Amino acid sequence: MTQEIANRIVRQHVSECLRLQRALDSSDDDAVHQFRLACKRLRYAIERFELPARAADAAVLARITDELGSAHDCVLLIKLARKFAASAVAWRATQDRSRHMKNGRALWHALLPTLERRVA
Repeated sequence: MTQEIANRIVRQHVSECLRLQRALDSSDDDAVHQFRLACKRLRYAIERFELPARAADAAVLARITDELGSAHDCVLLIKLARKFAASAVAWRATQDRSRHMKNGRALWHALLPTLERRVA
């Protein structure tokens, strides 16, 4: 596969992430999960096509998806804790979710200028 095709595919994945990024500022857990999956697809494309200029982007995307994945795990734990009236567990999972979302948001906003430059 030519470098041009690889870059076009990566740009498409970047565009998908940019389109879904507003989920980070919402309380819609499903939208956040979809954004996380889009970030994973972008990361996998970068890694698959072995784009050395974007290796640092892939590393940050891995951290973003880890944080958002942990936030998603917290959402599932909150639901389970509420089902069993474990309010202390639900409270802690809510706090943890907020922390993971904050970390994921900060990582994304730090990476965003780089991604936007590469799409242009």
